[in-house]
Amino acid sequence: MRALRAVEAAARHRSFTGAATELGLTHGAVAQQVRGLEADLGRRLFERQGHEMVPTNACAELATAIRQILATLDAALRQAGGRPSTGTLTISTLPAFATRWLIPRLPGFTSRYPDIDVAVRATQELEPPGRDGIVAAIRYGRGPWPGLTARRLFGEQLFPVCAPGFRNGRLPERPADLATLPLLRHPRQPWSPWFQAAGLRLPEPARGPLFSEMSLLLEAAAAGQGIALARAALVEGDLAGGRLVRLFDIDCPDQFAYHLVWRMAEDEDPRLAAFTAWLDDVTAGPPQDDRLHSDRSQGR
Repeated sequence: MRALRAVEAAARHRSFTGAATELGLTHGAVAQQVRGLEADLGRRLFERQGHEMVPTNACAELATAIRQILATLDAALRQAGGRPSTGTLTISTLPAFATRWLIPRLPGFTSRYPDIDVAVRATQELEPPGRDGIVAAIRYGRGPWPGLTARRLFGEQLFPVCAPGFRNGRLPERPADLATLPLLRHPRQPWSPWFQAAGLRLPEPARGPLFSEMSLLLEAAAAGQGIALARAALVEGDLAGGRLVRLFDIDCPDQFAYHLVWRMAEDEDPRLAAFTAWLDDVTAGPPQDDRLHSDRSQGR
């Protein structure tokens, strides 16, 4: 069981060090557990890529199965201990993330946990867990946040999008073409990182429509008003439905990521445990559990 937990945590973090921090072990202990399981299975579970330990396909499938089993055991233990997962779970998050990512996936949570009602509070204000019944919040930033536990859900890739009918369908063919086209702006999503990834020596746009909320930015792009720098998770529905098209095969990782945050006082809340387990399965990415402390300037 210790080896299985080590593999599951290392697969989420893509890091033996991150897994060690979460499990209260040393880096060497996690590595030893992983090597032991690899020896038992007769195959490698991780491949080093740069600073990351990337799980193989077999490891990713194993980690998902372990996660589901642990969630089932946790639910059974809570039920046996008289702490069933029931009631209302209030989650605060940004409007764009709520409408474009969370809400389309919520039926899966309701199907798995029919006795938990999710109340979504979508607001630009960073409402802290503990206020007005909020159990947890999903924030976009680097962290850390003062006095909160933060679990990394997934990072983002940035790339330009526009309406298929933008400029009567005469879409830019090269990244350099963006120098003469209207670029939509967001105060916390600069174009400069993508310019660098595309090899462009362009200054950060100082003119053009400016939108305070990502949904507004993407709606303006869908209306043909210009080109938006999009976060992949927020435009998957628009791209699939044809409201927006992606320009070029160049993207870049954003400096921020999505995190689920909550107060330590909520660590034993069965509703939060259920929501966290479901998010782990849905994101299938490298979340991490850390006690984080910083200020609001680290993201949204």
